[in-house]
Amino acid sequence: SFRYRLYPTKAQAATLTAWLELTRELYNAALQERRDAWKKKHVSVTKFDQMRVLPAVREVRPEFRDIPIVVLRGALRRLDKAFQGFFRRVKAGAAAAGYPRFKARERYQSLLLDDLGPKSPLVGKKVAIPLLGTVNVKLHRPVEGVPKALRLTRDAGGRWFATFACVDVPAKPLPTCEADAGIDLGLNAFVALSDGSLEGNPRVARGARLP
Repeated sequence: SFRYRLYPTKAQAATLTAWLELTRELYNAALQERRDAWKKKHVSVTKFDQMRVLPAVREVRPEFRDIPIVVLRGALRRLDKAFQGFFRRVKAGAAAAGYPRFKARERYQSLLLDDLGPKSPLVGKKVAIPLLGTVNVKLHRPVEGVPKALRLTRDAGGRWFATFACVDVPAKPLPTCEADAGIDLGLNAFVALSDGSLEGNPRVARGARLP
């Protein structure tokens, strides 16, 4: 995965925030449907069942038409992954299997686009997002391999990040080294090596304090 800072405009950030709220609503509604179907009729609802009704949802709720279909499908795949984890833990005999829970606003902070197709979403120093346009991104290192999925995440400070999941990333093995070293972490000396050398504590937190 390759993670980068996004710099959306105010309008783009407002749109992404609206997408977050609507996809959270979709996630919770899909969870409710799965839970009720099993509780009332012992019927399992799959992600494909729910994806097939997305066009009907968009007819009834026009605001969902403004969200790329791949983002809506990403929310349903996210829920399905939660169920897969639950069933896996049940099968393993876990005491607390952790049935999927409804997402509160503060616990749903990402959008998934996991069907990018053959064309890379990167356009120069921008990321092309369907129905949103191109968003500025800080590419502090090149994206390697072939991007297959993109996750847009908002942190607690309101900053947005793009994470590319890539395949066929070239392997970069480290050069072989015959020397061995023991490492001990400390406070006065940040790192002490077995050869007797010391590395001072950078005290990053102290340097970051506001005046």
